[in-house]
Amino acid sequence: MKDPGTGGLVDIQDMKENVVINGAIKLTDELAILPNGDIVATKPLIENQRFIIAENISQISDRNVYGTHSGEMIVGAEVDDNGIIHLPDSTLAITVSLDKDRYVILKNNKTQRESIFDRRLGTELVNATLHHNGMIKLATG
Repeated sequence: MKDPGTGGLVDIQDMKENVVINGAIKLTDELAILPNGDIVATKPLIENQRFIIAENISQISDRNVYGTHSGEMIVGAEVDDNGIIHLPDSTLAITVSLDKDRYVILKNNKTQRESIFDRRLGTELVNATLHHNGMIKLATG
């Protein structure tokens, strides 16, 4: 468990308001507490990462999901045991990972549809199909 404040003070650029926020507390390389107490996602370590999942940090509920574009927590988003993010609008997403299994297959219980995700890209492989032998056929052939 990482305790808040052990990462040091940092200045954060708020891209939405175009201002610098001084004195934020660095929690991790991707999360910080602003002086007003809000927890935000900062610049992601991996390029094209759309979401940050807060895990094992004191005073933060496990598996809170933050959007990297807004920096804000996504209320109602949940993360399952496969690392799939279930967003409030019933869509699914995944974080980029360079060290976990590349492909994840999941049946979306809300849409009754099978989804195939690529962890290297951090996206769902739309129009990819899963064959009976377990092979994945990509839309590109």
